[in-house]
Amino acid sequence: MDPSGSTDAGCEDPTPSGDPDAGEKNDLLAPSRLLRRASLALRGTPPTDEEFAALEAAGDDAAQRAFVEHFVDTTLGQPAFYRTMFEQARDWFNIPLVPRTADALEYGVQQQRSIQRCPAGTAKAGA
Repeated sequence: MDPSGSTDAGCEDPTPSGDPDAGEKNDLLAPSRLLRRASLALRGTPPTDEEFAALEAAGDDAAQRAFVEHFVDTTLGQPAFYRTMFEQARDWFNIPLVPRTADALEYGVQQQRSIQRCPAGTAKAGA
């Protein structure tokens, strides 16, 4: 028996209260945390001071959440998002970087990477 007089050693569930949500944790994050998580996930960088200032200037909680939603929509259209996703996908799929072996000095001059027709008067003109 513990000092409070209870015989329960933590094995019994407490009796439920009248509120069905009692005991559930509130999993809503503050808008500033949402902005930080969204920025890190979508761009790979934390939000700028200007973005934090704009979030604070938005006003109440609903306006700040709307700001974060607009931030996410805007970020999804930026090149930084696609760069970040490419880098993450490369890590996920374990794709190695392709070395530029043929461009190494020991292989001579840099290889030509453009296609052009052979000039007239040569052995393979027009090819």
